[in-house]
Amino acid sequence: VVDLPGYGKSPWLKQPLTMAEHADHIAKWLQSRKIKNPVVCGHSMGGVVGLILCEKYPALTTCFVNVEGNISIEDCGFSKKMSAYNLEDFIEHGFETIVSNVYKNGVKDKPLQIYYPSLRFCDLRALHRNAVELVEDSRTDKLAERQAALKIPTIYILGSPEGTGEYSQQLLTAAGVEWRPVEDAGHWVFIDQPEQFAHEMSRFLNNY
Repeated sequence: VVDLPGYGKSPWLKQPLTMAEHADHIAKWLQSRKIKNPVVCGHSMGGVVGLILCEKYPALTTCFVNVEGNISIEDCGFSKKMSAYNLEDFIEHGFETIVSNVYKNGVKDKPLQIYYPSLRFCDLRALHRNAVELVEDSRTDKLAERQAALKIPTIYILGSPEGTGEYSQQLLTAAGVEWRPVEDAGHWVFIDQPEQFAHEMSRFLNNY
């Protein structure tokens, strides 16, 4: 489990990375540690970064598990709110507005209790840049097709009924991407239903 540059406990860079550059960074990390045939599992923005990694470096990966990664614009919750600000306004007041609401809602929402402190670790330049990218990529409606085009085994796991929406599910089906719901779960499916999530992961990985 890695913290991308600008996120978690990883150092901040002089210039924040694009999602493609994040994928390049992970590829170099895998190669430097001689990690062979990894299973790539990405959640939310990590699902898109994982997709790019598998597209650009297919020889480095064994299979790809996309967990609630962006498929369409309807999947852009926080990223859409963040990208609505320009960078200066986001840093000045937009971030605090968003993160304060996360804190308030986290009183009754366990995943948001975990999301709140993780936001506090972020380089706001990286957070905003990647949010803008997520919205732009999601508007294309092509992310499901790109996952279907991968040359390695792949699956999409979503939370139901509060996770990936109906339109994105239709795009996944139309593209031919296998997807599986975890019931009584939302966007942070592995927090809401950890045993069911592990079961779905095992069902998929036991085939490879």
